[in-house]
Amino acid sequence: MNQNQALYQVKLILDYMPDEDYNKIPKETIQYIHENMEEDESIYVKPDVPLEKQDIDEKTYDILDKIIKQIEYSESNHHENSNKIKELSREELISLLESYKQENAKIGKAKDLIIQYKQALEQKDREIVELKEANQDLYTNIQKCPKIIKRLFFRKMESKLLK
Repeated sequence: MNQNQALYQVKLILDYMPDEDYNKIPKETIQYIHENMEEDESIYVKPDVPLEKQDIDEKTYDILDKIIKQIEYSESNHHENSNKIKELSREELISLLESYKQENAKIGKAKDLIIQYKQALEQKDREIVELKEANQDLYTNIQKCPKIIKRLFFRKMESKLLK
């Protein structure tokens, strides 16, 4: 039996597990089994017969063992994390809460600064548009003047007008 067929046999065994135990298996593991298994009609599991009395491949037992270890590891980590939370003293919790409040206050100030910055940028953009319009009006008026007046006016000045 190859690895993919062993995964199919594992799937068949897991299908007969109680929901409570099945739900403890990581979703990634279930997904891996479904994506990589190779269905084979000659492989079957009898739910009313203990696994020890059935023809279960050694690879299947290895995969089931890995799944059991994943579940145990996951449960032990969960218990360790909940114990750490319980071990925190009241003073430590208050201290953590205060530090989080201070950090959250900084977020509000940063948000206000960003809003002010955006408003300043919008104001500068409006001023630039107004200057361009005024410059365009000046350019249009200068173009209407006779050439001799333009030469006298711009003879010693270097200026650039928007076109």
